[in-house]
Amino acid sequence: MLDESTDSLDQAYMNQLYLRDIEAPFNDGRHQFNGVIRGVNNEGQLIIQVGNQNKKFSFGEITYG
Repeated sequence: MLDESTDSLDQAYMNQLYLRDIEAPFNDGRHQFNGVIRGVNNEGQLIIQVGNQNKKFSFGEITYG
């Protein structure tokens, strides 16, 4: 039962995730790059597709724009 409610909450969160599945500019402090937000993992890291790779970023590691 807990797994079902957790899955439902995860799906609701993903549906509201800003810029999900839209190419957007990001900056990691050294480089500006375009990427597509694909989701968030269980550790809370943002998963962004950059080219043909999925990269993981923790809170504060990147900025939008």
